[in-house]
Amino acid sequence: MKKFTYISISTLIFVLFCNLTFAATQKKKKQSPITINAEKMQYLKQENCMVAEDNVVVKFDGGTLMADKIIAFQGTNTEGKQDFVRIVATGNVIIKTPDRTLYGQKAVWQKNKNIIRITGEPVVKMKGGQQIQADVIKYDLKTNKVTFEGMAKAKMSVKDKKNFDFTGF
Repeated sequence: MKKFTYISISTLIFVLFCNLTFAATQKKKKQSPITINAEKMQYLKQENCMVAEDNVVVKFDGGTLMADKIIAFQGTNTEGKQDFVRIVATGNVIIKTPDRTLYGQKAVWQKNKNIIRITGEPVVKMKGGQQIQADVIKYDLKTNKVTFEGMAKAKMSVKDKKNFDFTGF
């Protein structure tokens, strides 16, 4: 009977430990703060926004945005702290992610939607050499998917007889 109780308690402790370990790994990933670097920066108090110009680099979870100029609008987040709620980037916009690079003349990021909308002859280039241009390109930061609006055209080259998977778009 003692042996049975010892085995039961040991099993119970092991199961509880595994559940706690699993729960700890399943916690929501905390979003990293957005960082903005530029040669010129100013804060416009009345408009509650930051204007950054010349060699602007914005780092966010999953990528980097570069542009000639950005306007980063602030608002209050769910914790009551000031946070960026919208960023408008203009001029030579480049967004680099691990899978692709997006180009355009204007990009608008809405935090509540977690989508970057790129206009101004936008193009997305995949690592494999595929390239798609459209009237509007939307990049979903949460799902890491790209969608296209309006007229779209693609440029691809096939060098061998492999099957290609375009579900990453």
